[in-house]
Amino acid sequence: MNKLRNKILTWGTVILLFAGVGCEDQDTAFPSQEEGRGRDASLTLAIGENLSRAAKDGDSMKKLVVLLVDVNSEIVGRDISTPDAVSQTVTFTGLLRGQYTLYIIANAPGDLDLSTAAYEVGATLPGTLKDRLLVTLSGTDTPSYDDTDGMPLTLVKEVALSPGANQISAELERVVGRFSVSVYNHIDNKKLCISNVELSDFNASIGYLFNHNNTIPGAVTYRSFPPLTDIISIASHGSASVFDKYLYENIASTYEMTIEGAIFEESDNPATCVINQNIGSNQISINSPDDVYVIRSYSDNTYYLYTNGSTLSAKQPADDNELINDKNYQWQFSGTSSGTMKNVGTDRYITISRSEPGIGTTGSNFNF
Repeated sequence: MNKLRNKILTWGTVILLFAGVGCEDQDTAFPSQEEGRGRDASLTLAIGENLSRAAKDGDSMKKLVVLLVDVNSEIVGRDISTPDAVSQTVTFTGLLRGQYTLYIIANAPGDLDLSTAAYEVGATLPGTLKDRLLVTLSGTDTPSYDDTDGMPLTLVKEVALSPGANQISAELERVVGRFSVSVYNHIDNKKLCISNVELSDFNASIGYLFNHNNTIPGAVTYRSFPPLTDIISIASHGSASVFDKYLYENIASTYEMTIEGAIFEESDNPATCVINQNIGSNQISINSPDDVYVIRSYSDNTYYLYTNGSTLSAKQPADDNELINDKNYQWQFSGTSSGTMKNVGTDRYITISRSEPGIGTTGSNFNF
């Protein structure tokens, strides 16, 4: 898979045009784009949800704005409503026949106020609207929408009105995708514990408010996703969601996913999926250099060896989950009885210089 697009996440909305149905909070102007013609066209939009997708996925229209724009970019109709539902009817009457463009925005972003004079009837539609960008994200942030504001849904569509009633079908489109991963545990009498879900960098930083035929904003950057913060325990023949995020439309170079976890007995520490293993005192070897260890202080068992990649320190984790999730606590040995000690999270090694421990790109040799 080399492309991830929101096109497949279209919000099914059927728009039908009929005559004579009224709508609250509507205003309409009568442009002179067709002098001598009668204002004998009407436009009714019956906006309804596609039954193949549940409204809980973000498709409920908390606030709906419909703009009707003529060939001179003049706004000739505006309807603002707050249906808080999956369907709504909007009507414009007394229109001149001719060509128009519909702009439909459900759940507009908070920084876009379509009730201002810039979008009232008689105004010229701002040329920036069609190319408007959504909020730019930083770090590992992903788009976030809740049940209060709803997820943006938009449409730009050219329409030709003839005298009398007109009938058109259309679909509102989601401006973001939703990427979720669920894991099912098929193992009998065993618990499956998921400690991390790692995705390649296809977390786009920015997106368009309206569909641009799968064109991505030039300023986009592709970032990593937020890490899993808790161990997820899945009982035998049970399932759980391990990743669920919105994301902007993107065309990243790679789409890869790695899930890390382990199989435990059902009785093993169900809260954290952690087993404490004592390797014994005065031990001169370890079982395998592939094993991963946390190294605890002998004098104070609340401190563990830790590095941020530049300094070596003793740090107190909040709980076992932090030890499992933060790989800067975790170490591997290059041999079973002697060798270097590499930090899993930073790929840096413990060094000894003038009897002082430190961190470097190559490590000192240790004997057990």
